[in-house]
Amino acid sequence: MRATVLSTLAAACSVVVGAAARAIPSPFFSILLEHPYIPPFGDARRSPCPALNSMANHGFLPRDGKNLDLATLVKAQHDVFNFSVELATSIATAGLMLCGSNGTLNLNDLDAHNVIEHDASLTRADAATGDDHTIVPWIVEEVLSYSSDGEVMTLDDFARARVAREAHLPDARLNGTSYVVAASTESVFSHHAFLDESGRGARVEDLRTWYLEERLPYDWAPPAHELGLEEVTKAAADFAKLVDTYR
Repeated sequence: MRATVLSTLAAACSVVVGAAARAIPSPFFSILLEHPYIPPFGDARRSPCPALNSMANHGFLPRDGKNLDLATLVKAQHDVFNFSVELATSIATAGLMLCGSNGTLNLNDLDAHNVIEHDASLTRADAATGDDHTIVPWIVEEVLSYSSDGEVMTLDDFARARVAREAHLPDARLNGTSYVVAASTESVFSHHAFLDESGRGARVEDLRTWYLEERLPYDWAPPAHELGLEEVTKAAADFAKLVDTYR
């Protein structure tokens, strides 16, 4: 175990040093230096969600992914992804009510199938495969291949990727309003969190790092615009309609 921890810390340090050697424009880099990326080890718990897992991998959430309460979940979402307190509270409350127990949850509790987790993930296989928890690189690369220019993922690109991910399902779509909302919101969050400076779309390389490693890129900074509950609700509904135009 000690060897595993030491090797993991060494790997994290090499990433930080490599990043520090580049020109880093983001003031958030100093915060990431205090929250180095350390992949989960030992009995650490992780969820099907890259956002939650990346926050745990960087220590914004407890690194073991256990016993997370409302205040902890809300603060991390606000500090890292600039979600409004209302939005972060809504997300955390849903997770705690549907998957938690006695006011807390472990990240792996969110892996309960068809509660919040759903088929046709952007990063993982369906529950029917026997493993809907492990990141599947070919799925990630397939999703990112829908980038129109190879540099960014626009909302239209995400919509085409979502249609492709759902093509194998009955009726070639997710059934159930809650699953559609969850899937749409994931794409909206991904687009918002890694939007490039021009506003064209989310940077493909940042998405690849986030989806595959569940790591925050060291030249990344949280969105300047605070994302609110009403805005996300509308954006997710609009995205679901956009997806339908590509079916």
